[in-house]
Amino acid sequence: MSKSKLVEKIYVLPGNCKMDGATKVDIDMYDIEQIKDFAIKENIDLTLVGPADVLALGIKDEFSKNGLRLFRLYKNLQQELNPADILLSNLWKN
Repeated sequence: MSKSKLVEKIYVLPGNCKMDGATKVDIDMYDIEQIKDFAIKENIDLTLVGPADVLALGIKDEFSKNGLRLFRLYKNLQQELNPADILLSNLWKN
């Protein structure tokens, strides 16, 4: 991702994977309000979320309310999705 010509800058929060060229930001990954405020202030185009517990805290809803885009990362798609999501995914393929 850091090698893409479309990406100008990458920020990472503590506890996330190391990325070459990424700027570390000292925000607790569970502080949804502060993450949202940072994304607005820095005009972040897309936020990638890894841990499911961050989603459970409501980051998706908070970002959506503020017009911020968010993408959920999956280690193993089939293990992370619930059966209803898998069913919908299969329906979309057909």
